Amino acid sequence: MSLLRDSAAGINARFHLVGLYTLVDLLISITLSLAGDDPAWGGPVVTVFLLAWGATFGILGLVYHAAAGREGRPSFTRYAVGLFLPLFWLQVKLFMLTYGPAVLAAWSYHRIDAPADQPLETWMPLALHRIEPIAGLAVLILALYGTPLSILYRERRQRGAPIRDGLRLLRARPAESVRLLGPVLLIALLAAVVHYRHGPERIDPVPDVGEGIVLLVTSYLYLVVFFGATRVVLGRMDLTPLRVAPPDVAARAPDPPA
Repeated sequence: MSLLRDSAAGINARFHLVGLYTLVDLLISITLSLAGDDPAWGGPVVTVFLLAWGATFGILGLVYHAAAGREGRPSFTRYAVGLFLPLFWLQVKLFMLTYGPAVLAAWSYHRIDAPADQPLETWMPLALHRIEPIAGLAVLILALYGTPLSILYRERRQRGAPIRDGLRLLRARPAESVRLLGPVLLIALLAAVVHYRHGPERIDPVPDVGEGIVLLVTSYLYLVVFFGATRVVLGRMDLTPLRVAPPDVAARAPDPPA
């Protein structure tokens, strides 16, 4: 359990990142609530999402920096800019690998066995609402080592397959992986409880007080897991903690890793 204890201690010392991580999610929810179905909000919504992703990637970069045991003050802006392309590309692949098959399976089921009085446009949202927590759990598992591996490959300026390599590491380090998967399952469970409290017809995505507390808890757990996963990744790669300032990850951006 020392991996989780050390990871929790590392995040406790930087708890302001948990608050910032939570505020980013709240900003997205508030923006979507204000936008509603108004097409005039398309531009602001896209802008907010881009800024939110950049902030999220910057936070992960700071946590990665701390988990690597590096000295010196890390640059939030460098990490946010330098990690944007590889981590955004990773999110796209995770979405395609999880939600893509879910949508295809739901569509196939509707074609084969859905009641004739339920058209696809009304049946599909309900089906996706039911399976979304499962797809979300799959994303968390695939991203467990995939995210720190993406950052590592970016810093080394090398191509790689972080999702596939992360699954290999998941099998190669079963003891550490089991410890990290515990909080991952708890995150998925809490998210599912909040998700199923509301039906697919929910209009206002802004969380209430209870949901806000759950969001804060899941943000904390996720950063703890990411801290620990980074330690496992760097340890597996036989890297010693770098006692230097963070590399200029924004200097030259290679193509996204495969």
